[in-house]
Amino acid sequence: MRKTMIYLTESQRAAVSRYARSQGKSMAEVIRDAVDRLVAADRRRPRGSRFVASGAGPERAAVSEQAEELLRAHLRRRRPS
Repeated sequence: MRKTMIYLTESQRAAVSRYARSQGKSMAEVIRDAVDRLVAADRRRPRGSRFVASGAGPERAAVSEQAEELLRAHLRRRRPS
């Protein structure tokens, strides 16, 4: 483990301190747990699946009117074979 210094506002420090006491943990342990949860949540978020469209589709309907079908087609193209 490596020591890392972070800066917290007074209210953040007080909140972390209260939470740590209520859980019977050190502030450092609470912060490490929070970082672990943040990183894990970010890993679960799919990458590269942003869907952007503009203009009109094949039937000249507005994109907003055919968004679900366009999204399904996009996701089908992204699936690994």
